[in-house]
Amino acid sequence: MSRFFVITGTDRRNLYLASSLHQKGYAVAFWNTDLQAEKIPYVTQNELLQTPCVLILPLGTPAHQVLSALQSVREGSFVFGGAITPEGSAYAQQHDIIYANILDDDAFCIQNAIPTAEGIMKTAIAETDRTISGMRVLVLGFGRVGQAVCRLLLAFGAEVTAFTPSEKEAAWGQMYCVKVVPLSELASFLAFARLIINTVPARVLGVKELDEVPKDAVIIDVASGGGVDYKHAEKLELRALLLKGIPGVDAPVSAARYIEESIFRTLSLNN
Repeated sequence: MSRFFVITGTDRRNLYLASSLHQKGYAVAFWNTDLQAEKIPYVTQNELLQTPCVLILPLGTPAHQVLSALQSVREGSFVFGGAITPEGSAYAQQHDIIYANILDDDAFCIQNAIPTAEGIMKTAIAETDRTISGMRVLVLGFGRVGQAVCRLLLAFGAEVTAFTPSEKEAAWGQMYCVKVVPLSELASFLAFARLIINTVPARVLGVKELDEVPKDAVIIDVASGGGVDYKHAEKLELRALLLKGIPGVDAPVSAARYIEESIFRTLSLNN
């Protein structure tokens, strides 16, 4: 119980994470945040530098801001977050700080795909004017999130086609009984879609592709950075929605548990 956990950011996942750690008897504090929880104090910048801690950043913290967080903790600390720049990695190494990108934890990413897929389905039901059952749905990308959302869509009775540039991902489609097509063939399917879900972190729906999308179709984009030309989608009056941080919005308690489990896996490896 000697770990000192410091929570920052405004993500509700981190609020529930702080409460869970506190209930387990760990020393927990908030820093540089408006989050509030009973019996959890705040620490100042000077206090943060007094003792090594486990600093937990929001997963969406921009990579260039991670360096500033690293500079705010004492040597011997652990810092958990998302992507990090080479400069940040070098600083951590030079100052005896262990930085862990939670998104490098496969177990976490698999767990996190569940609330992400459920959040996508929630939005799909709310934004479309017909039943998911029988709907023609295109899922771009067949990684963890793509697979999870395809399973839910099939359970709802949708007519699903997934697209991927990866032969490995295509092979998984056979296991899940999902029709998986090379991403290069997407254009020939767009005119028949009523719902398009993008999980590919690249511009896969550009001007040429969007021109083929039916006016009454709905596009849900969950890719980091976005995979849609939103200016052209607006010009065409298409409904294109970029969803960010779905687990923290729709299932913060579960998402906090996944983060906590990932953190303790890493800490156990560095004892």
